[in-house]
Amino acid sequence: MRQITDRFLAAVKLCMGAEPVKQRLAQAWITELEDIGISELPAQLRPDFRRLREAMSAADPLPHESAAKASVRKMSARQATQQTLRILSLSQELIRISLQTETASQQSQSEELFFREIPAAERLN
Repeated sequence: MRQITDRFLAAVKLCMGAEPVKQRLAQAWITELEDIGISELPAQLRPDFRRLREAMSAADPLPHESAAKASVRKMSARQATQQTLRILSLSQELIRISLQTETASQQSQSEELFFREIPAAERLN
C-alpha cells in the first residue's frame, strides 16, 4: 500500500503547481493515478476513487487526446478543483490508514517480543 500512497502524494504535488487547475489535474491523473486499479485501494476508499475515475473518463476524447484530457477539458474550473480536492482527500485517508496499519504492526511485534522473553511457566501463572 505504501507504493499507492506514494503515487497519491506525487499526484498531490503535481496538483500544487503554478499551471491552471485543469492542466494540473490532468497531469496528476495521467502521470500518477490512471493505472491504479480500484481493487488496489482499501475498501473504504474505493467508492471515492471510483467517482474520481468516472469523472476523469466521462468525456469522449478527440482523436489526438486521452479520455482524461477530454474530461478535464469539459470540466469547469470548479469541477476540476473538486476532483483535485478528492485526490487530496484520498491521499490523506491513505496516509491515515498506513499510519494505523504501521502502528498496529509495531504494537503486535512489541507484544510478540515481550511474550518471547517470558519463560513458558511464568505465562501460565
